[in-house]
Amino acid sequence: ELNVSGGILTDFIVSPALGLETGIKYSERFFAIDDQNALSGSTLPGVDEQLGNLKSAEVDFRLLEIPINLKYRHPLSLNDHWIASLGYSCLVYLNEDFEYTYEFDNPSTNPTSIVSTVTSKEAKVYPGTINLSLGMSHVLKNKKIIEGALFYNHGIGTQGLEKTRAQYFGLKSTYCFTVS
Repeated sequence: ELNVSGGILTDFIVSPALGLETGIKYSERFFAIDDQNALSGSTLPGVDEQLGNLKSAEVDFRLLEIPINLKYRHPLSLNDHWIASLGYSCLVYLNEDFEYTYEFDNPSTNPTSIVSTVTSKEAKVYPGTINLSLGMSHVLKNKKIIEGALFYNHGIGTQGLEKTRAQYFGLKSTYCFTVS
């Protein structure tokens, strides 16, 4: 699913080519499971078989990501650089909402369904992700920098009450300015 994150990162410049990037990002993520094979093999919390056959599950969760990435810059020109980074992110789940749709066993063409929800508001830290990114940066006329990159985050352990393994791929854009 398409999700948007936002946050504040600090890039500590170690040398002209290397930097250490860290900060905090907030995300709201959503996914749905409609496949019966995936549902039968899942470890979803609070599933109640007495309500009927589980037909679908939706999971919404909010999390904080605390990355630490080593960032490399390779100059293409005075104002343009290739950028690549490798690092690790700790994930802190703030809450998770599970919505289950059950279908009753009846032979009608429009079977009756019921929806139940389970919510966990307990903040919990999970094994994080290995982060990779590759992109470009450009210095603007006002000396601010914009960056654009493709990123991939790969989970190194299971996360959430549903025990999934995170794999995120997407685009990252950054507006950089100097704080004095």
